[in-house]
Amino acid sequence: MVGVIEIGRNMSGVRRLQEQVVELNQLLYADHHEKHHAIITENPEMLSNIAKAKRLAASNIPVTIVGETGTGKELFSRLIHQCSKRANKPFIALNCGALPPTLIESTLFGTVRGAYTGAENSQGYLELANGGTLFLDELNAMPIEMQSKLLRFLQDKTFWRLGGQQQLHSDVRIVAAMNEAPVKLIQQERLRADLFYRLSVGMLTLPPLRARPEDIPLLANYFIDKYRNDVPQDIHGLSETARADLLNHAWPGNVRMLENAIVRSMIMQEKDGLLKHIIFEQDELNLGVPESAPENPLPSSPDPQYEGSLEVRVANYERHLIETALDTHQGNIAAAARSLNVSRTTLQYKVQKYAIRFGVVRN
Repeated sequence: MVGVIEIGRNMSGVRRLQEQVVELNQLLYADHHEKHHAIITENPEMLSNIAKAKRLAASNIPVTIVGETGTGKELFSRLIHQCSKRANKPFIALNCGALPPTLIESTLFGTVRGAYTGAENSQGYLELANGGTLFLDELNAMPIEMQSKLLRFLQDKTFWRLGGQQQLHSDVRIVAAMNEAPVKLIQQERLRADLFYRLSVGMLTLPPLRARPEDIPLLANYFIDKYRNDVPQDIHGLSETARADLLNHAWPGNVRMLENAIVRSMIMQEKDGLLKHIIFEQDELNLGVPESAPENPLPSSPDPQYEGSLEVRVANYERHLIETALDTHQGNIAAAARSLNVSRTTLQYKVQKYAIRFGVVRN
């Protein structure tokens, strides 16, 4: 009996959290709407996607957005909602990958009292988004059995609450997003083909950040302006070194990863002026090295016979000194920096610049 009561309390707590998520979604959308938030890009493919999204917004058809994590799928879903006739109605976002499978059904369709221990009469996101837009992020994380129920809703816009006996109707537009290729998902039986065909009447495919290098400095300067009042230093713009750092990185985490790197680098910089260097965490460096790339782009020790420019020879020798210091201090960045008489930030930058690998370099 105690266990049953405890489960009921837990489910009630989850339901309260779900309701708070809806409220926060509404506040967040209102904030975006008031600022007329634009997608920052100069990339032709992205500009074409923006124009296509605005055309799709004029209709009520479902839309599927495909792109890697961090490419701006939710931003495009908000753009579609904002440019549609539903703009003054609710916009609600649900990340299907953030909920356990057992909660997705009650979150989407709602519940009636007694459907399970602790269940109360509660609206789901389909009801709460009535008249507006429901954004289903990471649809590929939704269980197959739930996908079939979503498909039934898309066919006639009707559904039942979990445990309910009354058929309900909701005029909601579905915008779905996937971070993997739909064809692969269908082949792996993680996505119903009929659901995909129903959702992909309108479809956008977003390129990763590495495929649009012209946007990288543009976005970096945007983030510098966005966060400049949140750091003690007065930082404005990018140095040539920082710009080169940005353009030489693969950005597997896309725009979200870029934003984090800019904020981190601003915090670590000690002086006012242009942002000098981009600071990466070691895990980010490992992720950023393409599998086909050589582990060490330069020879690991200076060679007087090496045929290269003076700049290459100096860089080669500097790399050798850094590797020696790290070897002496068992990969400890702070100790190695002291022995080289440079700041920890500078040494971190050099380690990233030369793609130095020393086991696990310790911060």
